[in-house]
Amino acid sequence: MDAGLALTDVTVQAALTDSAVITLRGSASDGGRGRIEGDATVRLEPAPAIEAAVQVDRAALLQRDHVTAWISGTGRLEDPWNDLSFRGDFIVNEAEVRLVDAMPPDAVALDGVRLAHVTEEPEADAPRVVSLDVAVRADRAMFVRGRGLDSEWGVDLRATGDVRDPVLAGSVRSLRGSFDLLGKPFELTRGTIDFDGAAGLDPVLDVSLERQAGGAAGGIYVDGRLSRPRVRFGSGSGLPPDEVLPRLVFGVSQQSLTGAQALQLSLGVARLLGHGTGLQDRLREAAGVDVLRVSGTTAEDAAIAVGQNLGDQVYVGAEQQIGSGQSSVVVEVEVMENVIVDSRLEAGQSANIGVNWRLDY
Repeated sequence: MDAGLALTDVTVQAALTDSAVITLRGSASDGGRGRIEGDATVRLEPAPAIEAAVQVDRAALLQRDHVTAWISGTGRLEDPWNDLSFRGDFIVNEAEVRLVDAMPPDAVALDGVRLAHVTEEPEADAPRVVSLDVAVRADRAMFVRGRGLDSEWGVDLRATGDVRDPVLAGSVRSLRGSFDLLGKPFELTRGTIDFDGAAGLDPVLDVSLERQAGGAAGGIYVDGRLSRPRVRFGSGSGLPPDEVLPRLVFGVSQQSLTGAQALQLSLGVARLLGHGTGLQDRLREAAGVDVLRVSGTTAEDAAIAVGQNLGDQVYVGAEQQIGSGQSSVVVEVEVMENVIVDSRLEAGQSANIGVNWRLDY
């Protein structure tokens, strides 16, 4: 299932009360302590109709790679078969959303592709409409973590409209949180995600990440639609926008930033927005090098590596440790197929030379 729901200990009881009515009752476990129970009545005459109810008790209804949610509540499906409605009231007991630095590419749908010698079966009749009226609430315990963010949120949403094109109204609001930018904590002072019923599930963002350091106060502010967010840097100390992050993170003016510090700031902000890889590629292209890599998560353990391929067999690069200031030069030479001689010369230390055998498979 798309939701990742895995059911165990499934039991189903069915009864035919007369020639036109079928009753069903079932229960299942989510594999842990969560339970799902339900019953349904299907009437075949004079026109097909269904009435069904489901009760959920702390069941893990969402179990995906990046989100897990335990939910309780009740729902009811009823009305004629070709004009169904689903009403529900659910509480999110706990949820965890994990923000990752890279998302897998979307699969591309290839229209018009047919398998030879395969007869296409006609699609079964399906309900034309399933109208929704579902409330989802959570006072707390919705955790969003990753990309330097550690936060807790609450939610109060209602889904209406057609199940094929639902309309969301309500909001998701932060209760607490912090964002780590290069080892410097920014407090999540305001966080709202408002769904105003706009088509396409495109909420309005209003997020503030603020910090005080070195006599300066300011932060990162994100607002606008999710599809086109706007990122601003502001200060209550009267600093111009381009001076905010240098002061708050490194305690220096923009003019005093080293090239390494400026690069770290750019990649740190991009990491929050989920565009770190693309920005790093653009910086690499602008610098005219084959390799540009930033590693580490804090100013103390961060390192920058740049390098250039000189033909097919020779690579020359340099690495700089930000915290210690230690630098080194790396030279790799492919003396024969899959055999690499590499040397590393660190400032103030002796050179290291090694021979490696590599095989791509």
